[in-house]
Amino acid sequence: MKKTIILTTVVLIAGVAGFWLGTGYRPSEESGAEREVAYWRAPMNPDEIYDRPGKSAMGMDLVPVYADELADSAAPTTRRAFTQRMNVRTTKAGRMDLSRTIRTVGEVAYDEERLHAISSKISGWIEVLNVNYVGDQVRAGDPLAELYAPDLVATQNEFLLALKNVEVLREVNSASVRSDAEQLLDAARDRLVFWDVQQADIDRLASTGQVRRTIELIAPASGVVVNHNVLSGSFVDAGVTLLEIADLRQVWVHVSVFDHELSWIRVGQESRMTLSYQPGREYLGRVSYIYPFLRDEARDAHVRLVFDNPNLELVPGMYVNVELDGETVADVLAVPISAVLRSGTRDVAFVAHGDGRFEPRTVRLGAEGGPGNEFVQVLSGIEEGEWIVISGQFMLSSESRLQEALESMAPDSVIGHNH
Repeated sequence: MKKTIILTTVVLIAGVAGFWLGTGYRPSEESGAEREVAYWRAPMNPDEIYDRPGKSAMGMDLVPVYADELADSAAPTTRRAFTQRMNVRTTKAGRMDLSRTIRTVGEVAYDEERLHAISSKISGWIEVLNVNYVGDQVRAGDPLAELYAPDLVATQNEFLLALKNVEVLREVNSASVRSDAEQLLDAARDRLVFWDVQQADIDRLASTGQVRRTIELIAPASGVVVNHNVLSGSFVDAGVTLLEIADLRQVWVHVSVFDHELSWIRVGQESRMTLSYQPGREYLGRVSYIYPFLRDEARDAHVRLVFDNPNLELVPGMYVNVELDGETVADVLAVPISAVLRSGTRDVAFVAHGDGRFEPRTVRLGAEGGPGNEFVQVLSGIEEGEWIVISGQFMLSSESRLQEALESMAPDSVIGHNH
């Protein structure tokens, strides 16, 4: 009889428990009173809400949501167990010196300030050509070509005649006659100088009286011939470019950067360059010019760098990898970029208050940089020393929005009715 009574009691307790689980009734832990069901929701869709138990649109049993649960999890906080399941991690907002490393690609080009065009200032024929192909290396002062010019021969003869007249008229008492002779001599000498006849050649002409048929074209600088537009024996007009020489001991590198990175770049700052086919080799240069416009093709900013090239290892046309260390912004409040959720209209970070409570804050951001370019300056919204969530924010954001929506719903505003 005693065993029968015990078995009957267990069955009744199990039945009552089953009834509670099926209907949503829960005894209060403190007073034993029935817990109040705020509304019912679909188990697979928290936004599908009803005012009574039943089936969801997918045919599943509705899940009760209790009023005391809403009170315990009021927005903008979330439950500690939830944060543990989502592996939420935090870090402290602190101050740091913020800098940015800009990585980009570039192309080696000629230093346009070291390009030299070779042309004749007098028409004539090329009788001797000492440079025969593109890529030929020359040194400053080397004779590149000899040009026969009839006008040059005639002017030399005029110079000799004017020089002879000055010597003959030196004993004449008329000052005006001597002045006219000297003016003719000076005019002939000036024409020779304007045609780039060297002063040594003019002195030799005056001392020997021997007229040269040709004039030498001299290399103005050391470098490599990059343009060759003349043949031996050809006639050339005055002013036509015959050769171009580039001094490759210094080269330019043109790089592209995003417009928002321009604030980190200054003329004169150091740059580092590497080549894919020379691993481990690093070249040091500097920023020489920042172009004041964006390029039309990619809408990017154009920056020019200068690199020394004493061994001529850097060849125009090479593609290179470049790093620029931007200027350091000292002592700014910064957090990891991963701590910020960007919606397009505002930036949000979650501040941890302990005990599983988190507060979403709208923040105003500044420059990005720091180690690995993984930090961002905070201008407002977060104070130094506050703990900031750096992982799991997306789940926190979803939970926060859901709690705000649920809290705003009164029984009169339940959107679903289960019949």
